[in-house]
Amino acid sequence: MALAAKRYPVTPIPAALEGRSFTTETYKQLISLALKEQLELQDVDYRNYPTKVFTLSPTMDARLREIALERYEGDEKAAFVGLCEAGIRHAEERNQEREAAAQQLDIAIPFKAKSNLQAQYFESVSKVLADNRILYAEGSTGIGKGRVLCAVGVEKARSTKALVAIAAPTVATVEQLYNEAESLGIGDVQLRILAGASEFVDDLLLRAAIEEWPEEASEAVRNWVASGARPLHPDRPLVKSIGPGAAWLRNDLAELAGDMDISNYTLRFDVGAESDSRAIVRKLREVHGETPTVLFCTHHLLALAQKTQWKLFPAPSLLIVDEAHLLEQHFSLVNTRSLSMHSLRSVLARERRLNKLGAASAVGRAYKQSQALSEELKAMRKAGDVAVELAELGFGQRQDLRRITSQLAEQLKSKGCAGVPLVHGFGKALEGVIERLDRIDRSGEMPTHNCYLHFSRVRGFPSLSVGPVSLNMQLGALWKASEQGVVLASASLFTPSATDEQNCDYMRAVLNTPVARTVYASPIIDQEIYNLPTLHVPSIERAARLRPASEGDARKQWQCDVANFVAQEVLPTAKGGVMLLNTAYEDIEGISQHLQASAAQLQREVVCMQRGTSFMSAVQAYRSAYAAGKHPIFLALGPAWTGLDLTDSSVEAGQDFLLTDVIIPKLPVNLNASNTMRNRFNRIGMTAVVTEALLTFKQGLGRVIRRHGVTDRRIWVLDGRVFDGQPWNDKKNGSVALIQLTATVRRMLKSYLKVVLH
Repeated sequence: MALAAKRYPVTPIPAALEGRSFTTETYKQLISLALKEQLELQDVDYRNYPTKVFTLSPTMDARLREIALERYEGDEKAAFVGLCEAGIRHAEERNQEREAAAQQLDIAIPFKAKSNLQAQYFESVSKVLADNRILYAEGSTGIGKGRVLCAVGVEKARSTKALVAIAAPTVATVEQLYNEAESLGIGDVQLRILAGASEFVDDLLLRAAIEEWPEEASEAVRNWVASGARPLHPDRPLVKSIGPGAAWLRNDLAELAGDMDISNYTLRFDVGAESDSRAIVRKLREVHGETPTVLFCTHHLLALAQKTQWKLFPAPSLLIVDEAHLLEQHFSLVNTRSLSMHSLRSVLARERRLNKLGAASAVGRAYKQSQALSEELKAMRKAGDVAVELAELGFGQRQDLRRITSQLAEQLKSKGCAGVPLVHGFGKALEGVIERLDRIDRSGEMPTHNCYLHFSRVRGFPSLSVGPVSLNMQLGALWKASEQGVVLASASLFTPSATDEQNCDYMRAVLNTPVARTVYASPIIDQEIYNLPTLHVPSIERAARLRPASEGDARKQWQCDVANFVAQEVLPTAKGGVMLLNTAYEDIEGISQHLQASAAQLQREVVCMQRGTSFMSAVQAYRSAYAAGKHPIFLALGPAWTGLDLTDSSVEAGQDFLLTDVIIPKLPVNLNASNTMRNRFNRIGMTAVVTEALLTFKQGLGRVIRRHGVTDRRIWVLDGRVFDGQPWNDKKNGSVALIQLTATVRRMLKSYLKVVLH
């Protein structure tokens, strides 16, 4: 039965409930509460109430009409308001009992809450411990989510001796949470950061390279290796967690490397022999059950632990996931085998150059076959295609592809190629491609995996990725293992619909949490995120020049226009550091090039994320530039959208100008390129793309306020497509859906109290 959208008056929210997000979904929850509890209904006068559009289920719509006939002479609007007000009265009573209820829980608030909102969030999160539930707990930036999550985890570990895991998307966020936990007064609870092998340098490969080709490394790198690769930043949480034996950290190498390509020296733990860095990683993963422990890890490592049936570390009894909206992406990456033809050819070419190997050598033959496969894949591309599932290819194309991939896979297994760094992983990916090709033509089989042929957006380099169609099995196993509950926390779990309703349906479907265990807390929203910063947007005339372009000279001109706007409007008046959030290296590189001269005149330093280097090294470069008084502008993408905390804890909030301005020149569309995301697109179309973009955009807006009491904060949304009233003209992505995206963005921006037009 179709759901009807109707407009109803909405009752004002009492001050006692200030801070709770009374979205359309919450009003429906109030109605459900009133109906379930059979609350007493009173007479109402809604003549001066604002109205909202609601989409009610057939059951709720029928019950509303019944109440209207029974109590309000058939007036459905009066029935709607009466039920909502009854629910609010009931919620107020429960709110007054909150402090008493918190004392009856297994844990009490172990720190002084900085606000009523933080106390409410703690109450919501701690309740999940009582009955093994999976809780979706959205809280806006600034309420102190991290401290709450750590407090719940530490107290649970202390009171039950259970193993608790707290997962976050990046090592930077993991270290922020570790610092929060350490500041709580943890007593006998052990805090451990479990870092993946990729956070370390392969000391065998780096030492060998320096010995055979000294020019490969700078003098600083050679001295660092000679001194045992000791940490450059001893106070870093990861270093403290490792203890006295800390060494061989990848971020340290990145800081010293200069122009050196460090990607080939990242530790791949499944590569053979014993070494110093491998020993550190093994010791780091030792977890002793007799000590109450809170483990901190990345989403990626959590997914890897589940995939290996908890061989990396034991399954946690309680799982707390920060930035939970990104968890499925990391599970998809861990369960996907990828083959970049450009990377494979680069590795083989480097091996030939360094070892002076000819075309007839095993590596030379593999290089030639990789070229042939690359050309074959390029020939399969249709105009405008970014990704193609192999099942969409013709039978003859699949047969040709299978023949060439099989030849290359056999060559990579040869003795002459076996010792080449990274070749083992490339070979595994090829085996997955061959297996998928074999299964495509078997009749009656439902595919469990898909294999996508995709092309880089700028240069069209082909890649192949093989991964599961669905992660329901893997995520289901994760929830089952976490027997004492799961907290899924983020500032972006609920998304608005076309009628401004807020719901968590998309995230619940993506994460596949079982309905019987799933509960939702009302989002806790700090109005400071809308009242404090000033929102800056372009006029209709200026927006036309700030419409992002996707290719060629038009894209270069857009990069120039954005840089000019930033140089003229943002940098001269920014009180402190500035961050520009984007979606592609090509764009931040182009904008950086145009900004250099203007930034230098204003005594500002441009810090631009670099391909092949770690995100943390870029963050450290930004902080170092600010500490040196250079008022940096940080051109960033990827992990910078979510969870990045650029605050200066060494000063009072009113003097914290480490990051005062955030610039968003382009909406974050199509950032999630995982195999499971592509499968969702095939099932539900642009709904998935639009929802993911809104979640990420919501995160980006929150980067500018990370603590109470800050001043001079500004947000610049410059994507001309949001403001110029013109269609997207994007046939590939679906113009109608993207127009809905920009309309929703405009409604989101209306929440800001102070707006300046340029």
